Amino acid sequence: MIDLKDLSKEDFETLKQTGLLKKLYPDAPDNFDDIRGKRPIPKQNINWAPVLKTLESILDDIEEREWNDEDNSVYIYETVVSAVYGQSWYDFTNQFGG
Repeated sequence: MIDLKDLSKEDFETLKQTGLLKKLYPDAPDNFDDIRGKRPIPKQNINWAPVLKTLESILDDIEEREWNDEDNSVYIYETVVSAVYGQSWYDFTNQFGG
């Protein structure tokens, strides 16, 4: 059987109209758009301290070693995303693979 997340909107609506949706997928939501999680919303009170700490740490490493680690951009990205969206960013984006 096809995974619920792999159904097209047309297939979802057809199964829903025929009454088969809940029989085949008992946990299916009532609306197609609810199959995937909701787009993440930025936190209302963003704590920038972890971002500043990461940036300062990277600058310290660059000064001490006199070279820039190519992974620094990944550390910055992850810290900013976590500060702004928290886990909801990863929960949403991980649904789409990659």
